[in-house]
Amino acid sequence: MQPDSLTYRGNLANLQYRCDENSEAAANYRKILQLDANNINAMAALVKINQGICQWDTLAADSERMWQIGATLIEQNNLQDLSIFDFVMFSPFTADRHLAITRYFSQLTSSRVKQNYFPPHIPPATSPKTLRIGYIAGDFYQHALTHLMGELFALHDRAKFEVFAYSLGPDDGSNERRKLAADCNKFTDLRGMLAEAAAETIYNDGIHILIDMGGYTLYSNPRIVAMRPAPIQINYLTYASTMGADFIDYIITDNIVTPPRLAEFFSEQFICLPDCYQINNDRRVCPAEDPQIKLKNPKAKYGLPENTFVFACFNHSRKIEPIIFSVWLHILERVPDSVLWLLDSNSEATNRLQAEAKLRGIDPKRLIFAPRLFQEEHLTRHIWVDLCLDTFYCNAHTTGSDALWMGIPSITCPGETFASRVGASLLNAVNLPQLAVNNLEEYEQLAVHLATHPQELQKLKDYLNENRRQLPLFDTPQTVRHLELAYQMVWERYQSGELPGAISVPQLEKIETADLPRNLTTNSCDNLTNTTAEKLANITDKNMENGQQRETIGSADAPHSLIGDRDLPSWLNSQNISLACTTYQTSRLMLIGNNPETNTISGYWRIFDRAMGLFCTPERLYLSSKYQLWQLDNVLAAGGQHQGYDRLYIPRIAHTTGDIDIHDIAVDKNNQILFISTLFNCIATLSDRHSCKPLWKPPFISQYINEDRCHLNGLAMVDGEAKYVTASSQSDVVDGWRDRRKNGGIVIDVASNDIIATGLSMPHSPRWYQDKLWLLNSGRGEFGYVDLETGKFQAIAFCPAYVRGLAFWQNWAIVGLSKPRGGDNTFSGLELDELLVAKDAEARCGMMVIDLTTGAIVHWLRFEGVVTELYDVQVIPGVQKPMALGFQTEEIAQLITLEL
Repeated sequence: MQPDSLTYRGNLANLQYRCDENSEAAANYRKILQLDANNINAMAALVKINQGICQWDTLAADSERMWQIGATLIEQNNLQDLSIFDFVMFSPFTADRHLAITRYFSQLTSSRVKQNYFPPHIPPATSPKTLRIGYIAGDFYQHALTHLMGELFALHDRAKFEVFAYSLGPDDGSNERRKLAADCNKFTDLRGMLAEAAAETIYNDGIHILIDMGGYTLYSNPRIVAMRPAPIQINYLTYASTMGADFIDYIITDNIVTPPRLAEFFSEQFICLPDCYQINNDRRVCPAEDPQIKLKNPKAKYGLPENTFVFACFNHSRKIEPIIFSVWLHILERVPDSVLWLLDSNSEATNRLQAEAKLRGIDPKRLIFAPRLFQEEHLTRHIWVDLCLDTFYCNAHTTGSDALWMGIPSITCPGETFASRVGASLLNAVNLPQLAVNNLEEYEQLAVHLATHPQELQKLKDYLNENRRQLPLFDTPQTVRHLELAYQMVWERYQSGELPGAISVPQLEKIETADLPRNLTTNSCDNLTNTTAEKLANITDKNMENGQQRETIGSADAPHSLIGDRDLPSWLNSQNISLACTTYQTSRLMLIGNNPETNTISGYWRIFDRAMGLFCTPERLYLSSKYQLWQLDNVLAAGGQHQGYDRLYIPRIAHTTGDIDIHDIAVDKNNQILFISTLFNCIATLSDRHSCKPLWKPPFISQYINEDRCHLNGLAMVDGEAKYVTASSQSDVVDGWRDRRKNGGIVIDVASNDIIATGLSMPHSPRWYQDKLWLLNSGRGEFGYVDLETGKFQAIAFCPAYVRGLAFWQNWAIVGLSKPRGGDNTFSGLELDELLVAKDAEARCGMMVIDLTTGAIVHWLRFEGVVTELYDVQVIPGVQKPMALGFQTEEIAQLITLEL
């Protein structure tokens, strides 16, 4: 590398940032700034990183320096490509600065497209029978945007409006994306299109009003909108600021989030809705309405101490800045029996926030950090929140309405920009404007007051919970009617020849939800042969497709990613296999295949409570969950496909075993299902009358009893019979194995009862393959085999993780990787920690494909986000792209097949 090459160092820094090596990336950006003090991209990237990791030492100065560099380049007409969203959204810039930077960037955008590409738009003499509304966005997948607008398309009055959607972002195959597509008159994927071709598509569809729901965010393409494919173009929902563009006529807002005094800082004319600009989805799940929800999800599940008051803010760490954090610490100081529950955005931010708390005399343990979760799980954890605290420069937007939906009040202090006033708008739309205060002193006082006056706080909670579905914020049909009236008003203005002007949408009379039909679809089929599988085209799923780039699966506040090496999809395709894995940590069965036509990874997950043991054949899966063992069968005929998938596994039979902690599963030569019951320290099989039928236990276990004594976990079959098992110790007392985790692991020959290998560290996943007994020495991150003559374990590869889950194909092993849980008694104190430090490596979650001859890691797959642990891994031969159904959506009720 050329150390003074700005290009090379910039590429390295960008790569480090994408790999979550934030400090290393920041160091390289600082080096670039030493070489080129006016490098705006390096300055903006450095500020972004320091915001994200809560490195505040020079943040204020760096932010101001970033602005000065940008302003100078604007004056020189030399500001080129830049992430406007990152530049303005999280920084303490005033509204006039927002307008200045976006105005310049919009002019730059316009200069890069052909002007007058389309004939001038001329208002028609008569109004069309229906207005064609086009929505363009990069976030039509499982994203905060779709969580909010999930019912928008369905609720549009088809007698007056036609709905067109144009997607610029990834197709993750999620329920959200499929529903949006089904609810449109026409859904078009514009990914990969040049701006001209995309604009032509919109123009040729005859769109009357184009709603830009992307602005300057990721995946958006303002060049398309800059070509003016529609006569009226509107900025709405996602980009919480002005676009500064003469090709955007209006912004949909309200009088709270943009009071009239802010109009001079917007290039768009205001369309003010009467309640709140933000649409919400009244059909999404609301765990708060389940009276048993706290019993099902105790406080300890989330690491929250009992008998404490819980303040919370689930915003990303980029939104937390030193001023508001200082206020939060003052609140904790004044409310001693309280904790602050924050989102664990990244480890560096977590460490710095804890260090800052300690420096200010607050016990760092009073800061509790929550992992990223999928939407329903994220909503569920709100049941233990007492009061939400909003951030300052950029408020909680989707996370703010999440809290109110769950009946949790929030305190906010509105600023003078759109992004800093959203919290006040949300509170106004639930009739709680008193929680939007005038200054940070009032913010602190109100938080302390409510925390120390529980009866007052409970009245607020009761009000939200009792009136949830009547509040303007969550009256989705009414919001859609207001939007439709806005569209009609701007169209009438355009048709009359008037220029865009401010629109104030009047409050419409409230109607009953049942009076407004939704554009819903139903599904049915006779069977799933080649000719009838297409009848299932509208069944929703939650799959994700990606290649080597980071792709979204979905989370509460931020995406969950699946990343694979460049050649993994083609390897899966060439071998004609797919992979399956389980995670009890987030209760998921995950199926990994490939998309041959695009050479990308196909992923699919389904919820099964505490999914663990897995056994796969091309036509059948066996899966253990918390208290059941499931049989999932493929219902596609040979050679058949459903929505491009060549297997569709349906849960057909559930054996209720009770919570006996089933780990490895196998099927013997007599087609009998065998499994390890870790709770009972035995190999067992199913029973028609009882939870299970024990078949064998280690010789040192004195009785069949529901006490996990030795942590028996793994089962290896030889010639269709149970032959070898792994355990973490030889203990015969409850939980005794935990004292022997480091080197007490053993392998036992089932037939002879002999212990054939000792000294292992929490061994898992024994497998007999190519005449060798392979296993994972989990506590050391090692994959290898046991020399049966000497009883010694021979490691052939180190994996940077707690390894668990092992499968084979040809001359390769597929190994599951898990991140050790920090502070957990199961994972702490293992040699793996020291080995990772020695190798300067971070633990990861995913899979690795290892060459059995060389021990080389030839392919890899990495999970980032909420999934941090795997249990089992299996190969499904002869299957390219599998999917499955679960029980979290209506699809399991709607799919019916007949045996004819």
